[in-house]
Amino acid sequence: MNYIARQKKNDNGEVLKEQPLIEHLESVACLSKSFARCFGMEAMGEFLGLLHDIGKYSDQFQERVRGADKRVDHTTAGGQVLNKTMNADFDLLANCIFGHHGGLLNQGAKADIGHHDNERSVWARKGKKIGEGQIVFADYSAYTSELKLRNPAPKFLEACAEFIQMPVQKKNQNSFTWPFLTRMLFSCLVDADFLDTEKFIRGDIGRSNHDSINFLLEKLNQKLATFTNIEDLNKYRSDILKDCIEKSQGAKGLYSLTVPTGGGKTLSSMAFALNHAKKHGMQRVIYVIPYTSIIEQNAKVFSDVFGERNVLENHSNAEYDNHNDKKYHYLASENWDIPIVVTTNVQFFESLFSHKTSKVRKLHNIANSVIIFDEAQMLPTDYLKPCVYAIEELVRNYSSTAVLCTATQPSLHLVFSDLIELPREICGNFNELYANLKRVTYESIGILNNSELLAKLNATEQVLCIVNSRKHAQDLFKGLEGDGNYHLSTLMYPEHRKKKLSEIGERLKAGLPVKVISTSLIEAGVDVDFGVVYRVKAGLDSIIQAGGRCNREGKRALETSKVYIFETDPKEYKQPRGLMLNISATDHALRQDFEIDSPEAIKSYFDYLYRTKGDSLDKKEIVDRFQKSDIKFEDISNEFKFIENNGKTIFIPKDKEAESLLNKIKYVGMSKSLYRQLGRYSVNILTYEYDNLKEQNAFETIEDIIVLRDLEIYSNEVGLKVDFELKINGIFY
Repeated sequence: MNYIARQKKNDNGEVLKEQPLIEHLESVACLSKSFARCFGMEAMGEFLGLLHDIGKYSDQFQERVRGADKRVDHTTAGGQVLNKTMNADFDLLANCIFGHHGGLLNQGAKADIGHHDNERSVWARKGKKIGEGQIVFADYSAYTSELKLRNPAPKFLEACAEFIQMPVQKKNQNSFTWPFLTRMLFSCLVDADFLDTEKFIRGDIGRSNHDSINFLLEKLNQKLATFTNIEDLNKYRSDILKDCIEKSQGAKGLYSLTVPTGGGKTLSSMAFALNHAKKHGMQRVIYVIPYTSIIEQNAKVFSDVFGERNVLENHSNAEYDNHNDKKYHYLASENWDIPIVVTTNVQFFESLFSHKTSKVRKLHNIANSVIIFDEAQMLPTDYLKPCVYAIEELVRNYSSTAVLCTATQPSLHLVFSDLIELPREICGNFNELYANLKRVTYESIGILNNSELLAKLNATEQVLCIVNSRKHAQDLFKGLEGDGNYHLSTLMYPEHRKKKLSEIGERLKAGLPVKVISTSLIEAGVDVDFGVVYRVKAGLDSIIQAGGRCNREGKRALETSKVYIFETDPKEYKQPRGLMLNISATDHALRQDFEIDSPEAIKSYFDYLYRTKGDSLDKKEIVDRFQKSDIKFEDISNEFKFIENNGKTIFIPKDKEAESLLNKIKYVGMSKSLYRQLGRYSVNILTYEYDNLKEQNAFETIEDIIVLRDLEIYSNEVGLKVDFELKINGIFY
């Protein structure tokens, strides 16, 4: 028989060409081998590629691929042959083949054998016999007529020995390293499979049409050469840049870049990354950022320097289409095959812990990369341990360099294992930097009730006040006097907030009155520059981030650039329960008479916070669950969510652009591109808030999208009007 992997047909169903099955297996094996080479696993990458589709050698599948209406299991065969060829149970590796279409499986238990209603179990798959199961599992033995296999176990175990503490005995296949390697090899296989299939169906569609690291470094040097050192602030920025370039020649590993706000860390960190990548032959720079608001700013900076075709902005709101001038970015978003990726913590870490093929395709391209974690203190504490373990794996075993970049360096030395060298600081003397780049004066002013606080705000022409709850923000906004008053919160959809921030920036530059009441969303790298900031007590990192919105450009005198820290009147507001530990850690640091923004205070704050949280730095016990014999890849993937889905997303068709999107959904139908664009005009609310508004008949559902029907509920000043936080005995929490 002429064994084929697939056919390409025209619109009339006529066969245009066929791909020989052996050609597909060898092509995928070659690609997978090349992807795994940078972490020393090319032999296993090749073996997985050769085996992944051998189930297609069955007569039943050959009938199916030629048009028969049959469901045929072609993914079980390769995993079974892997274990047989290697003369041992390497279930984690077999899982890569079992799941190369539907995603990595839960391990399951021996009792799953023979229970054909559980196709999502490794045990069920490896114990499955020809002729069994809900989907036909047919005789695939004809693969031996075209494919000659050699046992890769010796080379594989030799490669494992290169990994620090990589277990090579079956009984020890339960360390965090093993499942991480599984997902990396899975990434090599599924990306190779996608790419070969894509090439057969669509031909050469223009992937990898980007410039080299050397070329990008030249472009950056040209940009840096235009800077001058007229002001003292720029002198220190220049010193930071020099340190980054000098330290870039060091060995691969773990680094920290501790730079006060205003130190120019965006381009300096990129200078480190590109010089380091050139030195060590690394393939890309990945910039990981906590919020999309910062991503848009940084991605624009990088695109202006390096050109759009070299920079991928990859997050939930990024819009790329497969049919226009953004097609190249659309393709790169699938597997990150582009020199510079700017992404979010959510996208980066949820991909690393995912079981889904669409998510993990990119993972092998994270290897041999420089990864900049901007605002590293924003890694979520509930998932801090698995995040840190993942960073450690990438550095120790996958030829990557990680840079923890922030003004408030977290105490991650308390979380990293003793198997990795602790971060090397890039800046030579950051204590001196903090002293010389100090631009604001912090002052604690005790408890203020709303009336007292509003009196101070209304007496100041340009002022920013940041509070911890949406209810508090709206109450204060109602009490502002005069012109140029603004409110910002997550109850405003992103495009609305973006317009308001643009107006705020214009008024600040023009010297016009502007008073802003905001929740903490404004702290994450938003480029505004006030002379006075009021910040309700919160975590020390948040307070210092708030300070970054004061005298941001360094043009005001230090003594007049004030950040006032106050507490709410407990008779009016209680602080959110989720912030109480952070506030306690702040009090702990400040009791030691450190300056608020000093390195000593920051260290004391994070040490207290992480030691107190203890086991809750991994609230879902992700690390422990990966160290058990029954590894549940699918379950862990579904539960590893930075943003818990405990509310509702409401689409607000208030702008013309939003109305246009809604009409496309109504009359054309939903698409992946449209779904992403919806995020720019959507607000997330809690379930009880949704229920309250639903009673008012405020919504309609279109294509599973909850659309606000009563637009009177959405205010141009404050956003979506909902009932607020929990109220007990007259006090808001």
